[in-house]
Amino acid sequence: MDIPCWYIVNASNPKFNEGGSGTNEYIHEACRGTYTPTLQTLTRRAYSDTAELSKAYPVFLPVGCPLRETQNVHVVVHVVGPNMNPKRPNYLGDDEKAYAKGKEELRKCYTNVLSVFWDLTGLKD
Repeated sequence: MDIPCWYIVNASNPKFNEGGSGTNEYIHEACRGTYTPTLQTLTRRAYSDTAELSKAYPVFLPVGCPLRETQNVHVVVHVVGPNMNPKRPNYLGDDEKAYAKGKEELRKCYTNVLSVFWDLTGLKD
């Protein structure tokens, strides 16, 4: 079954950088084309150089972007989730207060991504 996907969510890093590992790296790579700006360039044109924790950042892919042309994805929504890994930047900590904050920030991530989706699709009240 071929189901089109117009929007995808990217678990971004706070600097909207390419690379790293996992989904972020692959989404940036899938957007890389010969004649179109990189996803990082498109994102930084639309927003500041630093993402806020839990905020959603929709980026519209131009015609000619490989991800749009091959997979029909029109929008990548970046979101930075809470970091519970002590080896990564912006570590929240490992006590109960940190876990409660992480849980709340993760809830905000989902709420903000869904809000962007509703705004883009016109499904919001």
